[in-house]
Amino acid sequence: MDEKMSQNEEMKEIIEEFIVESNELIEKAVEDVVRIERNPDDELINGIFRAVHTIKGTSSFLGFNMLSNLSHKAEDVLGRIRKKDMEPDADIADTLLEALDFMKLMIDDIRVKGTESRDVSHTLRKLEFLNKADTRKKIGEILIDEGVISNREREELLEKQKQDGKKLGEIAIEEKLITEKQLSNVLAKQQAHKEEQTIRIDVRKLDELMNLVGELVLGKNRLILLDSLARKGSNNNAMLDTLSDVTNYVEAVTNDLQLAVMRARLVPIGKLFNKIPRLVRDLSGEFKKQIDLKIEGESTELDRSLIEALHDPLIHIIRNSVDHGIEAPAEREKKGKSQKGVLSIKACNEGNQIIVEIFDDGKGINIQTVKDKVKEKGLLSEGELNGMSTREAMGLIFIPGLSTAKKVSNVSGRGVGMDVVKTNIEKMNGQVYIESEEDKWTRLTLKLPLTLAIMRALIVRVNQELFAVPLNTVTELVKLYDGLIKSVDKNEALVLRDMVIPIVDLSKIVDSSESRIDEGYIVVCNIGEKIIGIKAHSVVGQEEVVMKPLGEFLGNINGVGGATIRGDGKVILILDLPAVIEHYGSLRRGFNPTRTFSQISPN
Repeated sequence: MDEKMSQNEEMKEIIEEFIVESNELIEKAVEDVVRIERNPDDELINGIFRAVHTIKGTSSFLGFNMLSNLSHKAEDVLGRIRKKDMEPDADIADTLLEALDFMKLMIDDIRVKGTESRDVSHTLRKLEFLNKADTRKKIGEILIDEGVISNREREELLEKQKQDGKKLGEIAIEEKLITEKQLSNVLAKQQAHKEEQTIRIDVRKLDELMNLVGELVLGKNRLILLDSLARKGSNNNAMLDTLSDVTNYVEAVTNDLQLAVMRARLVPIGKLFNKIPRLVRDLSGEFKKQIDLKIEGESTELDRSLIEALHDPLIHIIRNSVDHGIEAPAEREKKGKSQKGVLSIKACNEGNQIIVEIFDDGKGINIQTVKDKVKEKGLLSEGELNGMSTREAMGLIFIPGLSTAKKVSNVSGRGVGMDVVKTNIEKMNGQVYIESEEDKWTRLTLKLPLTLAIMRALIVRVNQELFAVPLNTVTELVKLYDGLIKSVDKNEALVLRDMVIPIVDLSKIVDSSESRIDEGYIVVCNIGEKIIGIKAHSVVGQEEVVMKPLGEFLGNINGVGGATIRGDGKVILILDLPAVIEHYGSLRRGFNPTRTFSQISPN
């Protein structure tokens, strides 16, 4: 009985590994099929062939015969491409992608139901048709192209082939015109396969390791605090020096370990970018558009959890760019543009942030149309809209439900879902900006942190409570003094270098009393298109904080993204600034942050 259970567990583990490996192989194969359509590179073709061959062999061994059969037919087509019997044009690429899509669905079925039952008969017929089709390039032509035989020798070989019916390659070997090795090299060039120096590891193990490092960081913070307190209350210099040495050593090792674990969780953004060519290819066909896709910065790395969270916003932006941004060829030609539109996606590091830019040279955004839609929905008055700068008006595109589309499609207007994009990016402690020039281009810029687990924060005190403000949002500190705060529509605002910055008084959110902060600091923060000032009684300093969820017991609290433990053991809340703005905005009515300096009266 125990032996049978052990065998079942072993088989279950083998199937789980097969599912994980197959998904990775298919994902890479899909990317490469899109590439070989434009550039039939031998190494890419060999890679796709090896991937499908592996799935065929393993699925056959595990008894998944339908998947094995589909893989086998796809492998045959790839074999012909590999041997240069056919060139991978759009029709062949379509069929291979269809087969790979079905293979992915069947593997998902195995994971969920344990079986791969799917009707793939139509796809099998397509693959069989390709396998029976006349070869596009004869072996004799390949041998000539490779300089192995001459035209005259090929003609002689063809004559002999008519007489005995053997394969041309076999006759060439019998006639000693080529060796078996030469023929083998001509038909399928063997590309050296560089093995990756990696191992597969369950992401839960990395999460556990990250949690432990987080606890170690908190312990390090407490040790540093104890070292500081001990120096204030002791005269034993020898003991204090030893304690300081140990503290410095633990701090250095903890920092190195923290960086190592964070690096282990980092994955290239190319893992996400590699899905884009297939998406753009399918959308171009669907909307009858020509698009030149340019991707840069695939090696830029960020945390695995952020890669997953970035997927949906990025895909939505790209769909909008293809559907509503880039015009149809005829429309582009009328505007004096090239028939083929440009869609450019770039990623790069900037300090502790990742910058992702999505650019298209399409129709851009008509600011007046956006304003008209906002006015039509009654979201802002005409006076408020007229007082907006171009940058501020552009930010209106992120209003929920706003659409400028005249025609509904799978992706309606430039604004549909853009509020969701903004919300999802801000959930990652990121920011999103949009720029555009009508009839020329649109650029969306996403700014994301490297990781969400551990961050630098500015610790501020409001009344007797401490709060952590994510440091990547802080732009400057301003000392409070009489007359600095002005009144705008009965709301507080800071005038800084001719900018009118709305003020958030955390004391009014922390408790319901009408306490005011008249002395202290204003922490100026930049969140997306918004700049706000946060009033605080004092600024404690910068600290490295470990983000902890509030848990089911406390539930969600407006304006709070999580909590952390300081060196003295106290729990402090980490502010979720977009939520603070939204919550505090509900307490302020009629505030227009675009008023000019002359319209502001002293407090």
